Amino acid sequence: MRIIGGYLKGKNLYFEKNYKIRPTKNIVREAIFDIIGNEIKNKKILDVFAGTGALGIEALSRGAGFVVFVENSIDSLTILKKNISSLGIENKTKVILSSGERALKNFLKNEEIFNIIFADPPYYYEGKKIEKIFRFSQGCVEDRSILIFETFHKVKMPEKSNNWGKIKEKKYSSTKINIYNYIKK
Repeated sequence: MRIIGGYLKGKNLYFEKNYKIRPTKNIVREAIFDIIGNEIKNKKILDVFAGTGALGIEALSRGAGFVVFVENSIDSLTILKKNISSLGIENKTKVILSSGERALKNFLKNEEIFNIIFADPPYYYEGKKIEKIFRFSQGCVEDRSILIFETFHKVKMPEKSNNWGKIKEKKYSSTKINIYNYIKK
């Protein structure tokens, strides 16, 4: 698996093939970054359910200012830290061992704001679990922030949730990406 764009293009990302880690495929990452384009430049990114860190690292490579990675698996966290270290991007990142929901609650409490949130939860996340991500994340963003959900293609995602409105949905094999925009009322 490689970085597909930006100044780190072509650099390898380490991962172990197993049932627990499902890195975002190149075609899906390419589609996401084609859609959000220049919105990434100098932005503060949250990569929740980070896994190998492929989405957040791709964002840094394409010009993001800083990325906070959240992962609750020790195995995945070890791989994530190895990727960050091998690419020499420690000064542009922060890694947190936590569940996505707990981390979002803490960001809300500490008034930490992100411009773009990547959420790539396990494929069994549906319904109320996804609604929690929408609810907790809206307190960690500003007007016109972006939330990108990567889900199993059969997961039904809402057109609107709280102040998040869907602006794009694309399916790639068994993966679906849903892109939302946050509009303050």
